[in-house]
Amino acid sequence: MTSPNHSPIPVMGNRYKTICTHAKDKASFKYGAFDLFSGRTASITAVSKLQSTFPEFHYPLAKVRSDANFSLKILHPDILHVYDHFEDDDFVYLVSEFSDIPPISEMGPGSPRPDPLCFFSTMRKVVYAVEYYHSNQCIGCFIRPQHVLLCASGDMYINHLLDCRLSYLGDIKKEAARKILSSPEDAIVLDIACAGKVLAKLIEEMSRERLGKSHENDAVLGAIPALTDIAGRMCNGEFANIELASKALHDVDRKISRETRRSTRSFPPSSQRRNLAAGEILFREGAAPNGEAFIVERGMIQISKNGGNGRDNFLDVSKPGDIVGEMALIDKQPRMATARALEPSTLVVVTGKEFDATMEKMNSVGRLLVNVLVNRLRLQAKEVARLKALIGVER
Repeated sequence: MTSPNHSPIPVMGNRYKTICTHAKDKASFKYGAFDLFSGRTASITAVSKLQSTFPEFHYPLAKVRSDANFSLKILHPDILHVYDHFEDDDFVYLVSEFSDIPPISEMGPGSPRPDPLCFFSTMRKVVYAVEYYHSNQCIGCFIRPQHVLLCASGDMYINHLLDCRLSYLGDIKKEAARKILSSPEDAIVLDIACAGKVLAKLIEEMSRERLGKSHENDAVLGAIPALTDIAGRMCNGEFANIELASKALHDVDRKISRETRRSTRSFPPSSQRRNLAAGEILFREGAAPNGEAFIVERGMIQISKNGGNGRDNFLDVSKPGDIVGEMALIDKQPRMATARALEPSTLVVVTGKEFDATMEKMNSVGRLLVNVLVNRLRLQAKEVARLKALIGVER
């Protein structure tokens, strides 16, 4: 197989037809490619096995492989999804979604930009992504401005773990890199500081647009001093963990909500609630139904199903106002999927007793229709997971 040092391989892994080389450094290459199986554009990161064994390269091959495998397990709507990993004699390859959205590091005075509320949403998503990584015991994600992609419409993605680590470790000295990879405490501080620099860049760009386009956007612009303080404290190592930075950001969000009368609580205060941290499991596939369903009041809950290949397949993301786990209340069968919080979330608990009381008000035909629909949804979810596993697609 021809080495990428000379030219892109026409078809990688018998599946990916290379289109172009769009980035390279001393140890890795980035390709644009066409996925012949799924018919979509992909991005391929190729890491040199030879370079990763050199003493001056501080990202050992075993660690590269470990990070590539970990990246395959991450299913997050804000992180560019990795869906394949393979090797040849010379390189380790990681395949992810392709995005042509520019990074915020390339924003300037004349760049098209989203409104202030989108900037603030991006700040929250970056901090929540770091919190999500840390909840999965992945310390050292090193998300920097060049890894956060944001366009004028407000669409946003974050580069996957391997790209972020390759970029960061390639920019620092060998001994510093060794220390970071071997010291979780140092990596936590750096992760928070890197995220703080992302926030600072977003605040800088948001500040260029001084006129809010709505009352809510004006409230966000008014919160710039508080956001600047949070970013500075993150950069200066004043937060012991990412959860504290996340809480500080949530407090600003609540203040903005109060000022704009945007309700974050749509259910009575007396309702039973459950709070989840980013990455925390609400329930697992196959678990007993436990007589509970949940309405998302704040945050985001990811629904995924085991595809039979050892990896989860993404089914849905539930947002505020959506109900989660309702099928187990209807047919009393084990949970059909796993529900995990992607960011700090609050859920209102719906008990089986409450649900049964609602069902009793329906006539027999209505109850029959509900049960038929639930059975069909369970079968369809199984088939979707099976097909995704078959072609290697998780989104």
